[in-house]
Amino acid sequence: MVQRTSLPKRGQKVAVIGSGISGLGATWLLSPHFEVTLFEATGRIGGHALTVSVNRNDMEIPVDIGFIVFNKVNYPNLTKLFDLLEVPIQKSNMSFAVTVNEGEFEYRSGNIGAFFSYPTNLLKPAFWELFLDIFTFCKTAVKDTASDPNMSVEELIHRRNFGKWFEKYYLLPMSGAIWSTPRSEMLKFPANLLVKFFEHHGLLSLTGQYQWWTVSGGSKNYVQKLMAQIKANIRLNAPVEAVQRSSEGISVKTKGQEIETFDHIIFACHSNTTLEILKDSNSEEHSILSSIPYRSNRIILHQDASLMPKRKACWSSWVYLANTKGDEEQASVTYWMNSLQAIPMKTPLFATLNPNKTIPEESIFVEHIFEHPQYDYRAVQAHENLPKIQGQANTWFCGAWAGMGFHEDGFLSAIKVARMMGVNPPWN
Repeated sequence: MVQRTSLPKRGQKVAVIGSGISGLGATWLLSPHFEVTLFEATGRIGGHALTVSVNRNDMEIPVDIGFIVFNKVNYPNLTKLFDLLEVPIQKSNMSFAVTVNEGEFEYRSGNIGAFFSYPTNLLKPAFWELFLDIFTFCKTAVKDTASDPNMSVEELIHRRNFGKWFEKYYLLPMSGAIWSTPRSEMLKFPANLLVKFFEHHGLLSLTGQYQWWTVSGGSKNYVQKLMAQIKANIRLNAPVEAVQRSSEGISVKTKGQEIETFDHIIFACHSNTTLEILKDSNSEEHSILSSIPYRSNRIILHQDASLMPKRKACWSSWVYLANTKGDEEQASVTYWMNSLQAIPMKTPLFATLNPNKTIPEESIFVEHIFEHPQYDYRAVQAHENLPKIQGQANTWFCGAWAGMGFHEDGFLSAIKVARMMGVNPPWN
């Protein structure tokens, strides 16, 4: 197996596998300096940057169903990229609500005024307990997780004796919606990672959050602008079946094609996919890549308002659909696309992740399966150990899984790999 002893040489052949934000970012950064070939298994560039077109009322409406929103505080590199590419953006709304059993109990968060805006809730003692638990959580979570960094979310809940409503109708719904993760898995989630995310995104504040933004016309616009600057060999419908490394170089076998040899390879695909195609992974690589599994989530773009809160006043950008009478093994969330992407209200559009009820066929526009990384303490350890394997055998790894699973994490991981290969982003 070839071993890296120095920085890559300019002009060497580099293979990049995967064309999501990580693969596109790595290709964009490296293609001016190396001979880059980008392999994409499907016929579409962009990964989770997926914009679909809906024809309604004689209008073509672009709607994002993967990457939808970002903020400038927690997505600094993505913001710099959009600024550099002059990607048009517009303000978004990031309100959150929970509806239980199709309207038995509902509330809307965002600020204290919204939380207390439904008079019937004020008559429920459990609602007041929920409010006090949220207040306590916002005040104590950072301190609690700092004192015990190995605590799980379940242990954090028990530490403060938070009530069932806090667990079932606040913390697990909100975090499950963020990470597209079911309740049972969120209980195992590292509490310090969850709390850091809440803290950095203003979710521990009772008075409001950061301003969120969305790409005008859909995320396809940033992908198109990025592609216009990339000078690389782009291979669509080219699923990589096997990668093997030797003293001769790195062999890449794609379906139905001859084996090609490269000097370096960047895996910008999911950790589990990387493990499948890297045929000669060593024990350290295997340990890291196998520690971050993925879960499939089904998303449906539709116009069925029954997957929103029963009370119109409770409608929010993100709505967690709780069902205490059935299976909650999947996080079920409706995204109100009119609110998130300023789509005219006369054309109501919703995207529901793992719907907990059947959506009429005539209401459905498109359906898609996304995969999202799942986190526990093995994943935390994998993140810490990832730098140890970067560059070994001229092999590099990036992807949103290398961070917390978001668009910024994917792009940042590509920047880190590019830097290790001797290339900085233009804003540096």
